[in-house]
Amino acid sequence: IYNLGTGTGYSVLQMVQAMEKASGREVRAELQGHRQLLPQTPDPPEQPWHHSLSPSGIPEPMVLLSLQIKYQITARREGDVASCYADPTLAEQELGWKAAFGLDKMCEDLWRWQLQNPTGFSKN
Repeated sequence: IYNLGTGTGYSVLQMVQAMEKASGREVRAELQGHRQLLPQTPDPPEQPWHHSLSPSGIPEPMVLLSLQIKYQITARREGDVASCYADPTLAEQELGWKAAFGLDKMCEDLWRWQLQNPTGFSKN
């Protein structure tokens, strides 16, 4: 088994910011899970969320519940992992593989692929 990472750890905030930069859009929350865990609305729709295509054909997650995700950067909590990232040393030693791109470039590539493949790997 080989870890194919860059050997650099990134925070969730750094990941979100990199995707916002690559896509030129604000990253919005998409709720998943059991309906009873979602906030109650006066007339809840049959499906609290769905995906649609924008006029340009780009998949656009539509969240029917407006959320603003607040965050605060604080000290690590007891039990939090200090760092966690892939060590690609074995892949480099045995396969000659080394990551060629950083986080921003990887997110740009991911976003470009998504734009070119709005339904993912499906044929539809």
